[in-house]
Amino acid sequence: MFNKTPNPAWAFSLSAILIVTVFLVGPRSLRAGSLLLSWDPIQDSRLSGYKIKYGTVSGSHSLSVDVGNKTSHTLAGLTEGNRYYAVIVGYDVNRVEGAASAEVSGWVLAASSISTSSVATTSAVVSWQTNKPADSQVEYGTTTAFGSVTTLDSTRVANHSQTLTNLQPATTYQFRARSKDEGGSSVVSSNFTFTTNSLDTTPPNDVTNFTAIPSNGRVSLSWTNPTDTDFKGVMLRYRTDGTYPTSKTDGVLATDRTGVAGGSDYFDHLGLTNGVTYYYSAFTYDTTLNYSSTAHTQATPVSISITSLSPNRGSAGSTVVITGTGFGTTQGAGDLTFNGILAQVSSWSSTSITATVPANATSGSVVVTVNGAQSNGVTFKVGGKLGAPGKPRIAG
Repeated sequence: MFNKTPNPAWAFSLSAILIVTVFLVGPRSLRAGSLLLSWDPIQDSRLSGYKIKYGTVSGSHSLSVDVGNKTSHTLAGLTEGNRYYAVIVGYDVNRVEGAASAEVSGWVLAASSISTSSVATTSAVVSWQTNKPADSQVEYGTTTAFGSVTTLDSTRVANHSQTLTNLQPATTYQFRARSKDEGGSSVVSSNFTFTTNSLDTTPPNDVTNFTAIPSNGRVSLSWTNPTDTDFKGVMLRYRTDGTYPTSKTDGVLATDRTGVAGGSDYFDHLGLTNGVTYYYSAFTYDTTLNYSSTAHTQATPVSISITSLSPNRGSAGSTVVITGTGFGTTQGAGDLTFNGILAQVSSWSSTSITATVPANATSGSVVVTVNGAQSNGVTFKVGGKLGAPGKPRIAG
């Protein structure tokens, strides 16, 4: 028989405390959690079973549970977020208890401050906090059965955030947060809801200042993006049959560029055929891929070249013949400048232009411009013969 007095042979150490599943049900003040305790067995043939004595104050173990011969047990009905202190004692067939183990303690994992942010048409961010570092995961769906779950983030943190993507617009979603700490204690929050935004069907405004400057086998396009806050980018498409592209799938893609709302942008369209007119449409689009009704511009790449000036110097009002290629059969929208000063043209053909040196011209490059495309520059010197020196003097 065992003595009433605890036998020192009953003393033992608690080898491990594992904190495990905590389920949250209802308001936070009523949520209950659990702690899983395990210990090394007492190597004594008199052992009949174990008791776990525990409480929320160190050294005061007013609660007790008889677990029989098991060497692990889950304490249930614990308060979420509380710290519990426990000792293990063994007892014999007469239910005489041996010495208590060393006291151990553990926190019941708790989740709080569960909220959503950045709720958009197809995405939302779920955030929460735990009272100790734990991993992060969110279950979500359009019913309380959820059906979807985010990828587990195994990094243990106290402040949690998970982004839900590929959601449906204007839809109410159910969700709950899940976390598990290093010891295996897990927390599952109550159900919460959020509703995604209505689908945006309004496209951004068109680009402005949409211009096309042609040159040899090339068109330089430039524009200013709209200032819409949801602006994302610009798609440029073109046709060469005299018609502007009417949709984002019409014509041929020149470029598709993301950009900054209100910013300026440009694109050099290379490898084009001289003499062919390119008709461009600029389609702006937003983050939900609504496309604008487009802005338009056109240009005709040409090879314009000046080969000679006759004469290559002279005074204002003198006549100069400019010889070259690609001038066009008529002047049309073309012009001729002497060092940037517009000259009066008396005749214009595809290979020859006759013009008068402007009254205020200065020495510099003569340039031919056709439909916005510029030729090379050839130097023309303005002025007549050298003036006479001052009256000479003879010494003596």
